[in-house]
Amino acid sequence: MSLQFVLTFLVSAALTVYIALLNDDQILIKLTQDTNLEIPIFIFLLASILIGVVLHSFLNWFLEIKGMFRRMSIASQKKERAEKALKCQQLHLKAQNALDENDYNQAREIYKRILKIDPNHAEALNFKGNHLREEGQWEEAIENHKKAAFYAPEHLQIQYNLAKDYSAANQHEEELETLRKIRKLDPGSNQPLKKMRDAYLKMENWDQAINLQKSILPGIEDSDEFDKEQNRLSEIMHARAVDAFQKGDLDKAVTEFRNIINTNPNYVPAYVTLGEIYYKNANPKEAYNIWKTGYDYTKSIVCLQSIHNALESEGRTEDIINLYEAAIRLSGESGRADLIILLGIIHYQQGQNNKAIETLGLLKDSPNMMHQILLYMAQQGQSGATQNESSLEISNKVKKSILEKNCTGWNRLEGWAEQAVPMSRSLVKAPPVAPVPVEA
Repeated sequence: MSLQFVLTFLVSAALTVYIALLNDDQILIKLTQDTNLEIPIFIFLLASILIGVVLHSFLNWFLEIKGMFRRMSIASQKKERAEKALKCQQLHLKAQNALDENDYNQAREIYKRILKIDPNHAEALNFKGNHLREEGQWEEAIENHKKAAFYAPEHLQIQYNLAKDYSAANQHEEELETLRKIRKLDPGSNQPLKKMRDAYLKMENWDQAINLQKSILPGIEDSDEFDKEQNRLSEIMHARAVDAFQKGDLDKAVTEFRNIINTNPNYVPAYVTLGEIYYKNANPKEAYNIWKTGYDYTKSIVCLQSIHNALESEGRTEDIINLYEAAIRLSGESGRADLIILLGIIHYQQGQNNKAIETLGLLKDSPNMMHQILLYMAQQGQSGATQNESSLEISNKVKKSILEKNCTGWNRLEGWAEQAVPMSRSLVKAPPVAPVPVEA
């Protein structure tokens, strides 16, 4: 019984005694129609207080009992939840171990058991969502990842996976909204910006993609990564330029390509494509100038091959030979072997076996297999063997192999030359921009 209650009772009793002393009359209480009871007002008031005390005590006792059972129920629920959480944690660790051992099926079965125990287990819902996305069930994957994100709102991997679901379902606005949430959760990371950039690329919103790429660059400290992302910016600008060209806006396309060259002079595709545009639009002088500038800056054989293709279409064989001879004289060790082999192929395909042997002889004791094959074919031709389709095909494959080797790293832009200018003579293949995967 609380002190407040005792004090209240004492004050009430004292007040009752005081009133009773001032009023000593009897109170008539009818028990039945014929039975009456007369008691002093003092006794009546004290009895009333006593009854109130008894009723209050009983009510208080009842509430205490009720509270005790409620606390027992809460404690039992807490214990049950703790046991479930512990069980789920143990199963989750087993599932992770299964994934580490590449046992995907076992991991999936374990996560199914977890969801039977706890349908709101965030990690299990995350795994299930990933599985559904891989099965092409994008809407179901979204629902599972949204539910997981509700119970673990700051779990970045779940948020990233939800963004992947939206991307797979081509719901790019929802994907961007999710990535903006991630950006708020992890403001120091470039990862959300990269994925937002990729979403805009899928939407072919080049301006937004370029703005985001420019925002990414200042946060990069590693020089190699910075160069990679700088090239990425050039790739996106390249895609915007190609898009302008395809829509018939030649001036905008040319301006865009020149901007790329000014900001990144080592970006070979811009030289190649801009030169192709000039050449196709009856300005071969400017085309040759662009390609030559590209070769001078980058020493890329691809720029040289663009000049080769144009000269070949004009039947200027001697100029092609002079082009390669000059390039060989001015080249250092890097790329010299490829130039010699390409010039050897030109002589061989023209039936000039002696010149082919002389040119290929500049590579003394070369272990290069392509060099050895060409030298052997030229020597056979010198001995009287005639060229056939098979030998010409081999020489073309060697040429293609050299060009593809020099296009390494442009895989994201595969097909850019054909998209910019569909010229059948172009052997160079370079990109529309496609998003680059980033592990979250």
